Amino acid sequence: MRGDSQQLKKRVILGFFALFLLFGQNAALAQNARLDTFLQEKLSHRQFAAVRAQKLASERATKSSQMPAEKSLLVFIKTTDLEASTEGVTDAGGVVRVTIGDSLFTAEVSLSALASLSERDEIVYIEAGSNMNSFDIVANAEINAEQVQTGNVLKTPFTGTGVIVGVVDTGIDFHHEDFNDDLGNTRIISIWDQRAAGGNTPRELVRSYGRECLADEIERDACPLIDDVGHGTHVAGIAAANSDEYNGVAPDANIVMVRFNAQKEQSNGYATPLYSTNICEAISYIFAKADALGKPAVVNLSLGSHLGAHDGSSLFEQCIDSLVADKPGRAVVAAAGNEHPTQTGDTGIHTRLNLNNNALASNFHISKKVNDQFYYIDAWATTGSDFTLRLALHNGSLSSTSLQEVTEEIRIGEKREGSFDNGRIRFQVNASQLVHPLNQKVHIGISLYLSEQITDFNQYSFDLIAKGHGQIDAWLYPDAPADSISFTNKNGKVGNVDWTYVSGDKQMSIAIPATAKNVIAVGAYSSRTNWITRSNEKKAIRETFGSILSFSSRGPSANESEIGMKPEITAPGAMIASALSKDANIDEVFITEDGKHSLQAGTSMAAPFVSGAIALLFEANPELSFQDVEEAIVKSAYQDEEVGAVPNATWGYGKLDVLKAVEIASNITPSQNGIVPLSDGSNGSCSLVTNTPQTIFPSLLFISLFVPLIVVRKSFSV
Repeated sequence: MRGDSQQLKKRVILGFFALFLLFGQNAALAQNARLDTFLQEKLSHRQFAAVRAQKLASERATKSSQMPAEKSLLVFIKTTDLEASTEGVTDAGGVVRVTIGDSLFTAEVSLSALASLSERDEIVYIEAGSNMNSFDIVANAEINAEQVQTGNVLKTPFTGTGVIVGVVDTGIDFHHEDFNDDLGNTRIISIWDQRAAGGNTPRELVRSYGRECLADEIERDACPLIDDVGHGTHVAGIAAANSDEYNGVAPDANIVMVRFNAQKEQSNGYATPLYSTNICEAISYIFAKADALGKPAVVNLSLGSHLGAHDGSSLFEQCIDSLVADKPGRAVVAAAGNEHPTQTGDTGIHTRLNLNNNALASNFHISKKVNDQFYYIDAWATTGSDFTLRLALHNGSLSSTSLQEVTEEIRIGEKREGSFDNGRIRFQVNASQLVHPLNQKVHIGISLYLSEQITDFNQYSFDLIAKGHGQIDAWLYPDAPADSISFTNKNGKVGNVDWTYVSGDKQMSIAIPATAKNVIAVGAYSSRTNWITRSNEKKAIRETFGSILSFSSRGPSANESEIGMKPEITAPGAMIASALSKDANIDEVFITEDGKHSLQAGTSMAAPFVSGAIALLFEANPELSFQDVEEAIVKSAYQDEEVGAVPNATWGYGKLDVLKAVEIASNITPSQNGIVPLSDGSNGSCSLVTNTPQTIFPSLLFISLFVPLIVVRKSFSV
């Protein structure tokens, strides 16, 4: 008995000691403004697991319960002393991957090293690589750029010769004849698969990984890399296919493809986590290839995420800005996203609460299951804001009698965990970042974990409630599959509560990195609404010819004064015909008669049309800076009745006019600050040629699949 008593006392002492360490370390983490909240949570969970392992060991008087296995994370690190910080990472057992400029680099660092690294004097901020998703949804479009390619209007034809089109996507089917030149030789310079193992790795990276195939391997059919999703092949074809029937915008451009480090979950049509650090490294790789060959390059990103402040301040956005800034012959284009709501009563993924010593709330609901049943609110408040937060659970849709549970008030600077519905829904609120070091905003992360037992999502809705003063912008995650989670249009007083409802606003849904200053964000409109299948069936989508696609993300940006209007431009994005990967499983209804091309839709399809156009600009004038390119694109944009007065948060500056953009670029003096007109002040003029609107058939088929592409020369038979 005495031995049992001593053993019990020992366990109690160990337990109190472990809890003291845990809460002490968590308190310190809450004050560590140099680590983003995601990394803080990772460290907190690791420490909890360590305490649990110690507790189990003491209970069993054995060493069988060990510390959780060490795990490394991909991070961005911003520093005032690059040499000291990279040495610090190496000394801590980490790996420096890519340096960007003199103050930013990516690294692979263990969890245990993060806290000590963040305490180094020269470290400004450490940001975890965030999750990316390919944009998958429906659309239809086609634009004719043949006048630029043939030189019918301009004195010189432009086809992308001498320019590299880089694509960061799901890979490319290099066997497809659309990626060869007129002699049958491949135009693909290299393919880097970040996921593959074995074989050669890129020499352009400090710490290389993945598998790289160069042109000679592709020519010998010795490259094992494929595109089993088909999205990347389709996107690359829109920008640079060489085809009699389905020509790309820049059919003579060279191609560099990077297959990003993520798995595609084809069963539910969206991509699982893709790290933003890998995307930055991919862009760096493409520009390094272009520099070695002395060629200008444009990079297409038909992907994005909504984890971040959407104001250009994240290290991911800063990375891209640094790779492009003050370097002639470089440009990056990104899809705006497909997050504009399409369901009745939904207002999308963004809301804004303008607090003036009052209590406001936005109602939201979950409609689709995602991996792990994990949902998230990423909220950012203006500097100096002071407020409390609450969460509320409703039985079904919001009504005067639906309220079930409300949490206690959570003050900014605090962290809180709890549950609803007898533990079936767990939540965690992290409001510890009172002053975010990159934008000085208050940062709040709210996690919701739904039990796997929950299958009927209509039985719940939720409130995000804030009381105090300040302006809060909040984004819901995940953003794919479409309409998984959305704010609602509830406004005013509902029931006997002490807060007033504010509707979500259907705005500020441009995805990161399209929000970066030195990235052109592209929205999508419809230039085709119907087609005939291989089996001669008539199909159509619920979109209006010439109108913005219903799901195309809207601006403005969260920091318009600094990063400008978002989106900058729109391009076709509905039911675009482009190259089909032989390794992809695509529904027969979307495959063209020749069996080598398919129809897809989304802002992912609109973006490569702009990327291809920029390749033509660089052929016309290789010394153009990003600012020159951007100004040529927006100055040449055309406006019709659908577009209205510009700029605006739906269309940016209007619809892409390839011919006029090239005409402008062919007659300007390159500058670092934008276009310098010729002495006569002319910027050129022309009208964009589009197809005649098609009749929408009564039997509508609304498609929800991979992002679409664009055809440039001849239209797909309808």
